[in-house]
Amino acid sequence: MNESLAQAAERLLERKRLGLESAIEALETVGYTVEQSKDGHYRVTPVSSRAAAEVTTETISDATEFLDEYPHLLTPRDISSITGFSVCYSRKLCREQVLPAVQVGSGHWFVPKPQFIEYLNRTGMQVASPQSRPRGGV
Repeated sequence: MNESLAQAAERLLERKRLGLESAIEALETVGYTVEQSKDGHYRVTPVSSRAAAEVTTETISDATEFLDEYPHLLTPRDISSITGFSVCYSRKLCREQVLPAVQVGSGHWFVPKPQFIEYLNRTGMQVASPQSRPRGGV
């Protein structure tokens, strides 16, 4: 391998390392722990499962049932499906930190589900009924 290719590879690896470190820092900022196993895989867990359980209140008790079908880290598409907002508007809410979101990489937004439930409770926002939720596409 010639010298310039080796340097390019080193720069690429350094960018990937910095991206991973910023993702870990962002997750830890919003209340998660990130642990790396011996085989190199990462495990993300809420700092306190008890605190996450306390977030759920009667305000959105009907909504929590269908939120179980969503992953722990919600994407703007998931937010769109839950709220009825467009995906673009959901991204805007993430970008402007109206939603408790973290950005990973070059623009992938994630909203931790417990913090999203807390946001729903705090704002009194109604969720889209299962029949009106978007399917695919927008």
